[in-house]
Amino acid sequence: MKKRALIVGINSYPPPIPTLRGCVPDAKNWCSLLIGTYGFETPVVLLESSATIENIRKNLTTLINASEAGDVLVWTFSGHGTSVPNLRPDKPDGRAEAIVAYDGLMYDSQIRGMMQTIRSGVHMTVISDSCHSGTVTRLNRLEHHLFKDLPQMRYFPPQEDTLALRLSELPVTSRAFIGEDSMVEILLSGCLATEYSNDANINGNFVGAFSYNAIDILRNSPTMTYNNFYAQLRARLPSSLYQQTPQLEGQSVRKAQPVFS
Repeated sequence: MKKRALIVGINSYPPPIPTLRGCVPDAKNWCSLLIGTYGFETPVVLLESSATIENIRKNLTTLINASEAGDVLVWTFSGHGTSVPNLRPDKPDGRAEAIVAYDGLMYDSQIRGMMQTIRSGVHMTVISDSCHSGTVTRLNRLEHHLFKDLPQMRYFPPQEDTLALRLSELPVTSRAFIGEDSMVEILLSGCLATEYSNDANINGNFVGAFSYNAIDILRNSPTMTYNNFYAQLRARLPSSLYQQTPQLEGQSVRKAQPVFS
């Protein structure tokens, strides 16, 4: 059995996308957890400008294609999320969710397609700490010093939907994986598709509210099942400060297995 991972974190995007502060720390923290607690090989880590659409797609494809039955794979993404118009019948709200790579959007439908190429017996976990919402917020544009320590939403509203549709295509949302029984992967996301994930200042350190709590729980109880882990996570989020509802998606039999096994 081999344990491999792709870790992605983006704080600094090209203008006009707002800068974040907790995503690169998230990536480093996930990397440390996977190596130190779960015995993963040194992950492939894409930070900042290296986290392009092509690099993410290429490394995720390599990760999947090089795997065999019994292998354990993890892909984490910390950065902005967004949504664009989509009139496909499987999108009743008319929106398609996307993660924001350094140089463009990667849509949920494409991630689903890549997940479907995973070989039988390979255990994949996808972790997304980003917003999956089509609702525009102004909180991510606050720059006044009075607001510098408040939670910041990891959401970037496309400046023009028609332009956003042409940017590219890969993400991670509950609606990207229709029918949990057909999923070959486990999906852990920081919030509902209609909510925001927070870039937060916790104990003086900028991190993702979801990633911080998830990593803290797993470091203390690394052998728990996904279901037990999720129960502990939901006891922490949403909270009075971080109004986001983490999600656990996947087949029931996989949720009953130990995390990253």
